[in-house]
Amino acid sequence: MSDSMVRGNLGHGRKVRKKSGALAEMSKFEPVDVHYYDDVNKTRTVETIHDVTAILENNKEQRLSGHDGYSPSRELRKVASIPLGAVNQLYQMGIDVMKDEDWPKVAALLDSKDYEAWRTSNGVISSKAYRTHFTLGKQQG
Repeated sequence: MSDSMVRGNLGHGRKVRKKSGALAEMSKFEPVDVHYYDDVNKTRTVETIHDVTAILENNKEQRLSGHDGYSPSRELRKVASIPLGAVNQLYQMGIDVMKDEDWPKVAALLDSKDYEAWRTSNGVISSKAYRTHFTLGKQQG
């Protein structure tokens, strides 16, 4: 997930928008749904745009700060900050970040190189046995 724009899969091949204007500004704070209606084909298309540049840069700063992510009492540890648009994409993959039973899947994703931009601290957070059976949102048989 190295792109700074998280785009929903309902855009049906539309080109990436310029990072300027009202939609671009709004998408810095939360995902923005853009609805299209094709009068000729009588079809509707929804495109979700979320500019996550600031979130990913902040994650990188935290990860490289040398701080281990623990609270002062060391009871809590911040390991990631996942953009809301990406949370929706995970949900579409069958992973609900709000469910305790899906946490091993989330942890396995966060430990992979493909999702390291979401990490705010270093180290391994998933169990090795589970990582071998789950990679990038697909369970292996």
